[in-house]
Amino acid sequence: MQTEIILSPTELFDVRKHNREVFSCGITDLDRYLKQQARKEAEQNISQTFVLTSLNEPSRILAYYSLSSNRVQIDDLPKELSKRLPEYENVGVTLLGRFAVDEAYQYDQRPELHFGEHLLTDAKLKVWKASRVVASYAMIVDVLITEKGDPTNFYIRYDFLPFPDKSNQLYLPMTTIEKSLRKGNLIA
Repeated sequence: MQTEIILSPTELFDVRKHNREVFSCGITDLDRYLKQQARKEAEQNISQTFVLTSLNEPSRILAYYSLSSNRVQIDDLPKELSKRLPEYENVGVTLLGRFAVDEAYQYDQRPELHFGEHLLTDAKLKVWKASRVVASYAMIVDVLITEKGDPTNFYIRYDFLPFPDKSNQLYLPMTTIEKSLRKGNLIA
C-alpha cells in the first residue's frame, strides 16, 4: 500500500531546502534544468522555479514549473484577436518555461494524483495574480516533444490554443485563465 501524500503549497525552489539531485522526470533537458540552471536563473531574476513537495517529505521535489516574462508579436496571434489589440508590435506574456513531474508521481504511475493538473492550476493562479500588478496578455508554453511523447493534448485539454503559424507554441489568454479560476472558486 502506498503512503498517502499530503501536499504542501508550491514554493520557490531553494537549494538549501529542496533536494534536486533525486528528481527525475525522465526527460534529460528538464532534469538538467532543475539540477543545473534553476538556481542560477532565479539569482539573475531570469525565471522563477516553483516546486511541489509534500508535508511527509518536504525536501523531496515531486514536480516543478518555471515562469518568466516574455513577449509575442501581435501578428503571431490569430487575426480575430490581434485586430482588437493596440497597434503595438509585441504584447507582454508570461512563459511557462519548464513543467515536469517526477517519474514516480506521473499520471501513468499514479493516476489518482493528477500532479500535472494541480501544477498547471497553481501556475495559472500565480500568473493571473502577477498580471494584476504587471500586465500579461496570456500564458504561453513552448511544447517540448521528447522520447516520452508530445504533451500538446495535455495543454489543449486545459484550454491552451495553438498559434496559427507556430506548431510548437501554445497560448492561454489571461481572460480564459481568469474564467477558469473563477469557475474553480479560486478567485472572487
